[in-house]
Amino acid sequence: MYLDYSDYVSYGGNLEKAAFDRFSYRAERIIDAHTFSKLAGKEYEDIPTEVKRCAFELTEYIADNFVNGSVSGKSSESNDGYSVSYENKKTEEVISDTIYTYLSDTGLLYGGVSG
Repeated sequence: MYLDYSDYVSYGGNLEKAAFDRFSYRAERIIDAHTFSKLAGKEYEDIPTEVKRCAFELTEYIADNFVNGSVSGKSSESNDGYSVSYENKKTEEVISDTIYTYLSDTGLLYGGVSG
């Protein structure tokens, strides 16, 4: 979990717990896709604040744009490596911009080999 409900509320969120659980899970999967799952398995207290804030913004965006079971404009989604494509470039841009804004200075977006 990259964002718990109490932090979500303290950041200004107002979703009910059940809706939060649903949308924050999707936000977490999007973050995993962009960070190459570098955070998978970390304890909540080890999750950087930038990631929690990013998860908050994505959760809010997904909640605001959720239509008939998916983010509006989504054209395809795969499961194993988690990939999403959008018909609407605006949706893709908002998600990418949010991730870049919050995670660009964390090293989590680097996909190369470190050594």
